[in-house]
Amino acid sequence: MPPSEDISMQLLTTHIAVYETAEFTAAASRLHVAQSTVSKRIALLERRIGARLFVRRASDDAVATRAGRELYDSAVRIVRLWSDTRFRMQRRRQGVTSFCLLMSHTASTTLLPRVITAIQDLLDMMDFTVHTMNSDAIVSAIERKQAQLGIIEKPVGTDAVSLRMLGEDHLVLAGRDAGDRTLWLVREPGSGVRYYTDLYQRTIATSRPATVELDSNDKICALLAHGIGRSIVSRDIVPPGVPVRSLPNAFTRHFYAVTAQTGLDPDQRGLCDDIIEAVTPSTL
Repeated sequence: MPPSEDISMQLLTTHIAVYETAEFTAAASRLHVAQSTVSKRIALLERRIGARLFVRRASDDAVATRAGRELYDSAVRIVRLWSDTRFRMQRRRQGVTSFCLLMSHTASTTLLPRVITAIQDLLDMMDFTVHTMNSDAIVSAIERKQAQLGIIEKPVGTDAVSLRMLGEDHLVLAGRDAGDRTLWLVREPGSGVRYYTDLYQRTIATSRPATVELDSNDKICALLAHGIGRSIVSRDIVPPGVPVRSLPNAFTRHFYAVTAQTGLDPDQRGLCDDIIEAVTPSTL
């Protein structure tokens, strides 16, 4: 019996959820249905496609097959087209557009003024919020559809998100060298700059220094401004009067815009484009 052509949007959105979460249970939570419902939908979709889409592990992990990966790419385009068409036809404009922007700590300091300047004429027509967190947490939140756009400091992501390169961020070594008594101020694991701090200490530093871990650039800059410690930070946020030392080209990084592959309406995608354009140098 040949595979059926009758495949609903419900089945495609279920496939997308399982693919992006890599778990049947997590997909069920995202879709607000029972886990058994997700399993039945995927089984039905496999029968109608005529191919196995996931290899399911005992731990509930769902590993996509080649057919599953190919279907995901098509399903994203089909569901987006249908969602956009429905959005335009219904055009429910009584409410405001909800939009959540997540920014890394450095991006908040250096890029947020440009973002607000670019979209300030639109703010009376939307519910616009900005939250700051480290890069890994931002990618995780975008994957879970908890925000529409993230700006991060390192190229991390999965098939469920799209990355787009933005402008450069030049890192410097800030603070005074106290020899063996030098105190290093470092960000928490998962932050964009922590990778480069670890790289410096592996490849350039001559000894293992005393270290204090802090969860924001503001705290690091406050200590640097008081003559306490050294840290690798963005050149643009070094407090006045704090000595800096240039670093090799390997310590010049880019900001990246991260968006979910699915779940944005046309207005939200348009706002993403406006923000990305505002913070992207014309040379890129």
